[in-house]
Amino acid sequence: MMKEYVSACETYTVCSLMDPNNPIPYFHASDCYMQMNDLPSAIISLEIAVERSRGYPQFNSLRDRAKMTIEGLKKQIG
Repeated sequence: MMKEYVSACETYTVCSLMDPNNPIPYFHASDCYMQMNDLPSAIISLEIAVERSRGYPQFNSLRDRAKMTIEGLKKQIG
């Protein structure tokens, strides 16, 4: 793995601009932020993913995973 997390976050940002209602780029950006130990940014990305997934049954699993991850990250932060 190349671990180019900053570049990946930039790419996910561009993807989110191209399709702002799609929760997937926000969800994957959160992985990058977690790898960079930027937990507040990861939480923000996950919260946006949850928001963007509302009303779309095909994203139920993603929304559930995002919510669980948010809870875990908030516990880590304290």
